[in-house]
Amino acid sequence: MSKQRPTIKLARAYDPPKSSTGHHVLLYAAKDEEHNNAVVLKEFLEHTR
Repeated sequence: MSKQRPTIKLARAYDPPKSSTGHHVLLYAAKDEEHNNAVVLKEFLEHTR
């Protein structure tokens, strides 16, 4: 858990850019739309805010 703390702090401080509609924009460069870092970050942000 201690190795994850800097990553968690960074993720909580991260304020992704918003589109003109006010929604956050999460980009990913993976072929799998269901399993990628943007999905993980989205789920994390939804559960911590």
